[in-house]
Amino acid sequence: MLQNILTTSPAVWFGLAAGLFLLPILIHLINMMRHRRVKWAAMEFLLKSHKKHRNWVWLKQLLLLLSRIAAMLLALFTLGQIGCNNDTLSRFLGAKTTHHYVLLDDSFSMEDQSSQTAAFDRAREVLALVAARTRNKQNQRFTLLRFSRADIKVDPNATAEQQSELLSVVADINGRLVDSEFDNLLEDVRSKLECSQLSVGPIAALKTAEQLIASRENENAWVYVVSDFRNKDWDNQPEAQQQLEALSKEAKALELIQCVNDDVDNLAITDLSADGNVRVAGVPLMMTVSVKNFGAKTAAKIQVDVSTVAYESITSRPADSTGKSEELPTVFIEEIKPGETETRSFPVFFTETGPQVITAKLEKDPVVSDNVAWSIVEFQPSARVLVIDNETQQNAKFLNRSINPGGLTGIAPEIQAKDYLRDTSLDTLTQFDVIYLLDVDRLDETAVKNLESFVTAGGGLAVFMGPYCNLSFYNDQLHRDGQGLLPMPLEKTLQIPELLEERVADIVPENHPFFAPVFGMKNSPLDLVQVKEIVRPPLGWTAKKPDGVEVAATVRGDKNWPLIATKNFGNGKVVLVTTTVGPLWNNWPRNGTFPPTMLIMEDWLAAGAYSKSKQSVGQTVKVDFDGESFQPRVTFTTPGNDPDTRLVFNKDARSDAATEKMLASLGGASVDLQSEVSRPGVYEAWLTSDGNTFESRRYALNVDTNESKLDIMTRQKISKQFEASKAKISRWDQFSSDVQQNAASSLSKFLLIVLILILLVEQILAYSCSYHPKRQTARA
Repeated sequence: MLQNILTTSPAVWFGLAAGLFLLPILIHLINMMRHRRVKWAAMEFLLKSHKKHRNWVWLKQLLLLLSRIAAMLLALFTLGQIGCNNDTLSRFLGAKTTHHYVLLDDSFSMEDQSSQTAAFDRAREVLALVAARTRNKQNQRFTLLRFSRADIKVDPNATAEQQSELLSVVADINGRLVDSEFDNLLEDVRSKLECSQLSVGPIAALKTAEQLIASRENENAWVYVVSDFRNKDWDNQPEAQQQLEALSKEAKALELIQCVNDDVDNLAITDLSADGNVRVAGVPLMMTVSVKNFGAKTAAKIQVDVSTVAYESITSRPADSTGKSEELPTVFIEEIKPGETETRSFPVFFTETGPQVITAKLEKDPVVSDNVAWSIVEFQPSARVLVIDNETQQNAKFLNRSINPGGLTGIAPEIQAKDYLRDTSLDTLTQFDVIYLLDVDRLDETAVKNLESFVTAGGGLAVFMGPYCNLSFYNDQLHRDGQGLLPMPLEKTLQIPELLEERVADIVPENHPFFAPVFGMKNSPLDLVQVKEIVRPPLGWTAKKPDGVEVAATVRGDKNWPLIATKNFGNGKVVLVTTTVGPLWNNWPRNGTFPPTMLIMEDWLAAGAYSKSKQSVGQTVKVDFDGESFQPRVTFTTPGNDPDTRLVFNKDARSDAATEKMLASLGGASVDLQSEVSRPGVYEAWLTSDGNTFESRRYALNVDTNESKLDIMTRQKISKQFEASKAKISRWDQFSSDVQQNAASSLSKFLLIVLILILLVEQILAYSCSYHPKRQTARA
């Protein structure tokens, strides 16, 4: 309305104001010139009276003229809403800003495409409707804050400038004045909004909004929470209830808008990981993929597409980093019942060393982000194990034949004397996955400390007994009343008596991974093994067995005769076998069950060397490296093969005392990625050595499948649980852009009232300044 006249141009406004200022003066002067002088009998008397009251008459005329000028200008200002968007002027005149806060849920469950319109697209529509509420209204401001970016702390005592600076980083729209350019800004922001790949709840956004509203004065806050209101984030969540109630006390109005209508069935890949710990190039490795049914119906005939990307081990530049993709046979799952998880295994094979990529993908369903998972497996040239044998060096031969028959397993035993543990450094020891002690009599104190440090850091230790073992040393230095490496104390050597009548298996396995291939098998080859001698613990030890110690097998089922015992020590694992690895005390090495049992034991012991932790999108990626060997600048590439979406950027390392202590080496350095890891996939870090060669590291980030459960709260449940907040609850398709804003007096109302008062004063002055002769009543 009046856009051609009431513009923001200063020249136009100056011309209008000047014209309306001069117009009443001109009219007033013309009216003054209309009077004609006529002399008559009482003129002298009137002239004297006029001279006496002249000042008062001039004052009334001046007031009348000024009132007319003020009326014209105020009418112009009211129509043009001059000053209505000026917070300072509005506050001075008693007005309040109406500030619309939109808290937008952009967790990846908002991808829900079960209907024709995705939940997040509906949220965009609601955003436009909220903005429509500000149109043709005065003194309106707008803030848009997404859940994924709301985890900030706002100091209630911070100045408006400080808050604005902080929010400008995290808010898509920060307290923006709604003016003629606002629609274009909002449309630009809406077109760029996308669902994040994060599993994020509403608490941080609610807290941030509460702090912002509490720290701002003279505004009426209207808060809109636009979300899918999934049960996991809102149902029976006391913190959410408390936060909404606190927010409602600060805000003038609170509205909850739900963008989905019904529960949705959904499948998600919850795990993709290596099932084995002997990860050697050229040797098959078993992987496992787990799929969970988050819906309420049984899912049938699920297909998981599996693929690999193999990267060459040569040190090429980041720009040349391309892998060779290969599609593997599809993994089939017959059915998954509601709430259950099914796991399947499949083999992968890589000929190249280094970090390689495995991908699993489900068919499309309502939420696509949790349908794909990535895993990184570091393949080595060989799995290095250290074998410490006694002076005869006979035991190592039998071990080598069992864990690397024909050189096909990729395990590379290195045989050394016991002094090697004393003389070598911990850094050298950590290059091995597992250390074997085969009938070693005793070790130096330094060697024991090195062993403990090695296992604590994640290494595996297997101890086989024999006639050379000094039991006093093993108890005093390796067991140490349960504080040392060994899972149990050792009392004496025991010869197992022969059974003349009833035949009982000498090795009776427990339900342990070591014996998974033969456990529960009738007529097992393991039954043919004969054990002649063991080193047993004190009688009754089993009854006092500490937590964390597990017996994997006994001799003839006698709990006082444990054959294999295990223990976790730090991040590593320890296995104690109370008989020999060679045929001196048993004939097990000549039995067909011995090699697979030793291979499973090797795999179990090596597990501590590989981290089981998984990283989700949004978590910090930490790249640690030796600052003396590599340059401080690290080059990163984000997921994807499309050059338009795949970013390449550099970050400089930080090097400080704390990092060096953590890395246990001088010159340690690290680089952290946090804001850059906003989507799932494989991230690459490229380190440049001083010799200008490159080393690549890869990190797989998957979505947090806690977000994959898509059951929602009903409106009745929302209303009941959040009753204390007095929030208005509506669905996205019921939300309206029309609303009555009962705001405090605006500047426009103030100007209108003043205009009416001035017009009343003008009429009184005009009446007072005009001539009104008294009517004479005619005489009869």
